[in-house]
Amino acid sequence: MSISQTDMAAVRPETPAANVPGPWIVSPFWDIVVGCGGWSAPLLLAAMWLDRGNNPAVSLLSYGLLLVCNYPHFMATIYRAYRTQTDFAKYRIFTVHLTGLLVLTALLAHWSVSLLPWVVTLYVIWSPWHYAGQNFGLALMFARRNGVQPSRVDRELLYGAFIGLYLVTFLSIHTGPATDQYLLSFDFPLILTRVLRIGLMVVSLLMGGLALKRISRKGGRSAAVAPGWLLLTQFLWAVPPTLRELVTGVQLQQIYYTSGVLAVMHSAQYLWLTNYYAKREAEAEGAGTWNPWRYFALLVVGGIALFLPGPWLVSRVFHYDFTASFLIFTAVVNLHHCMLNGVIWKLRESRVAAFLLNQKVEVKPAADQMGRAFGQVLDWFFGSTAPAQGLRVLLAAGLLLLAGIDQWRYRLSLDEDNLFNLQKAEWVNPNDSLIQLRIAKVTAKAGRNEESLVALRRAVAINPHDAKAQNLLAQALLQQNRFDEAYRHFQQMLVNLPSNLDTLVNFGNLAVQAGKPTEAIDAWERALRLEPAQQAVRLNLADVYDQLGQPDKAVAHYETFLSQLLQSGNVDEGKANPKQVLGIALKIAKNYARTGNLERARAYYEKAVPLAAKAQEKNLESLALLQLGEIQAGQGNKSQAVELYQRGLKLDAEAGDRKAEALDWLAYAQLLDHLGATPRLVLASALKSEELLQPTPGPELEAVVKFRADLEQKLGPQAAEVRRNAKDLATEALGVKL
Repeated sequence: MSISQTDMAAVRPETPAANVPGPWIVSPFWDIVVGCGGWSAPLLLAAMWLDRGNNPAVSLLSYGLLLVCNYPHFMATIYRAYRTQTDFAKYRIFTVHLTGLLVLTALLAHWSVSLLPWVVTLYVIWSPWHYAGQNFGLALMFARRNGVQPSRVDRELLYGAFIGLYLVTFLSIHTGPATDQYLLSFDFPLILTRVLRIGLMVVSLLMGGLALKRISRKGGRSAAVAPGWLLLTQFLWAVPPTLRELVTGVQLQQIYYTSGVLAVMHSAQYLWLTNYYAKREAEAEGAGTWNPWRYFALLVVGGIALFLPGPWLVSRVFHYDFTASFLIFTAVVNLHHCMLNGVIWKLRESRVAAFLLNQKVEVKPAADQMGRAFGQVLDWFFGSTAPAQGLRVLLAAGLLLLAGIDQWRYRLSLDEDNLFNLQKAEWVNPNDSLIQLRIAKVTAKAGRNEESLVALRRAVAINPHDAKAQNLLAQALLQQNRFDEAYRHFQQMLVNLPSNLDTLVNFGNLAVQAGKPTEAIDAWERALRLEPAQQAVRLNLADVYDQLGQPDKAVAHYETFLSQLLQSGNVDEGKANPKQVLGIALKIAKNYARTGNLERARAYYEKAVPLAAKAQEKNLESLALLQLGEIQAGQGNKSQAVELYQRGLKLDAEAGDRKAEALDWLAYAQLLDHLGATPRLVLASALKSEELLQPTPGPELEAVVKFRADLEQKLGPQAAEVRRNAKDLATEALGVKL
């Protein structure tokens, strides 16, 4: 049952709830435990306890419950909507047109993988809405079976309580980024949704409590028992992810929670109701003795037909990934079920009211209303002729055999450390990327890297759009130092996963290593468009632009990175290295200088000086001072330029980096020469630079020697005197004023 505004109209007091023999469907015990979800708390606790450590027995039990509980509950809706021509025609827009649309959706999702996350996300957010709708509808049904005619206020209070609890689930699903490649998320901030969810829980309980109080006033406390249990059940189904997050700080993966134990309890609840309905319907139509086992067998076989033949056919015939195909069929069947259910279980419908509220309504036998074409097919198929019976037996046997094979294969695939069993599962259906990934994992663990790579390549070939398989193959290639192959693999990944963030980031890294910076730039720019907060990517991109001599683009990314870093508070919290911040400031200043924007360059160098002093980075402080000095010299501020250089040289001496000090002495000598200082001091500075570089010959020393030789040639005989007093003259140069 699905709640909507039409549901509220569906429970208008148009038909008096008279002649109600009793408030319960089956018995107080079973109605409370199954129908009202009274077993929710123990089952949820048991599921969380049993599911620890990925227990294969629990997984197998869960799969078994699909066959005998979840699948049949979907078939019960099909049986209800398609059993008679009357119902089939009545809900034609859903039984024909919507069904056709969803079949087309399934085909398109197989053809275009980009549609799959949308279909799955719709299924994930609609399922809890469907659960809430069923609980709301049952609460109203029980109230009316107790002789209470809920007023509009009663219904709206109860309706608001169930909607509020659904919204708690909705916000849990969309808090933070999606945790599954087949799920989309609005990525609401946790700090916001935590407050909203707590508020919704409180408001829902208040509204629900008030509604129950009003119902008990009209029909006594007993009238509010079942609706109260259903409200508590909805609370237990919606709230655990939020409570777990508040207590442990760990977010529950909502897709597995919603489609796990909640789906089982919802399905059992649904079967409890439809079994009762079908029994009363059969009795009203004079169908003879009701046989619940025959009805249940029909639902089991029909449920198998809804879910298993499709994925197996697509996988074996078209070599499509079984896991992805099964997910598509599951999502589409669920959506069809939710939509169809929203219209066929209306208490304003005379037939539904007759069987669920025990109202006296004339119900004609279904056989009298069967259409000719549709009815003849059904009459023949469910008839007593030998061909019909043989066909039914053959189809049922085939479906049960398929379910057995699927169960066996699933059991084999759970043995993740047993290569022999995994290979048998692969033999049963080789087109399953999940099994290939498990084979890759167990062979890699055994040190059989080549076999692991073969399995990973098969997984990628089966489903090229599986981001997990693609990234695992890429990681394996990188770990085995197959960089060229990894690079080619990432190129192919970008064809199939053009918007996968990890793929873009890793491809950029490999492209840089391969000496292809333009490809790295393209990948990282696309990654930043997907996720602008990727600070490491932005910094790498800025560095590449810097190395390529594109200062405008380098500055833009450096400044954005620095702004994000400072706004996040990471520096103050000690999560970022102050030296990194200082280095970025220096890079920004350097690139501004390259563009000719000396004012911005000077501003950043001036900021860098105290940062370096605070971080006790004397080399970087010296670098900033010398760059400032160069800018001042270019602007004609001679005295300030010389003073800045001198401060930098003193820091070099304290830092003990001979090469850096030597190069700075050369720069100082060139500055003095440019500013027209005494030639003796210029030569002394050059000699100081040469002295510091002597132990390490190279191009730097050659440059100093050439500069010094040119000076000596200009000085002539005075050069010898400078050499004799080089040390004193260098000291004098450090204090010169211009």
